[in-house]
Amino acid sequence: MIRRSKNGDGMIFKFAATGFGLAVLACIAVLAWMPSPDVRDLHVFPIAWGVWLDTWDFERNMIGGGVLQVAVLALVAVWLQGRAVFKLTGIASVISLAVFALAESVQVFLPRRSFDLMDIGAAVLGISIVNAVLLVIALPIVGLLAFRKG
Repeated sequence: MIRRSKNGDGMIFKFAATGFGLAVLACIAVLAWMPSPDVRDLHVFPIAWGVWLDTWDFERNMIGGGVLQVAVLALVAVWLQGRAVFKLTGIASVISLAVFALAESVQVFLPRRSFDLMDIGAAVLGISIVNAVLLVIALPIVGLLAFRKG
């Protein structure tokens, strides 16, 4: 029987979470800083998705904020192990909001793009939804673990 060391398994998870987080950050940068605000110009998504994303700008930014929060949570959870769920969520929220605000601010310098506080508001809503879902899932788990220890 082949045994795997705990350290090796942890490094694989750490590598995967870091790769996922950095890939999402790169995608956010590309989408926020491309010269055209139209997603369908990327030819990455199916045409119907591009049309939907271009039509529903608020929802697009809300989804972007939520995905960014998941990626930053993965990075923060892996690199700041041993912290409470609430601290990780708070740290990740501040980082996500800062990254999204920076990405939105750079649009001032791009042709056909503009800074919009409503986009940041949508991102805050997406971040909040991810945090709410995480806390609804995490609270019972943390309570169960505390109950078993006590």
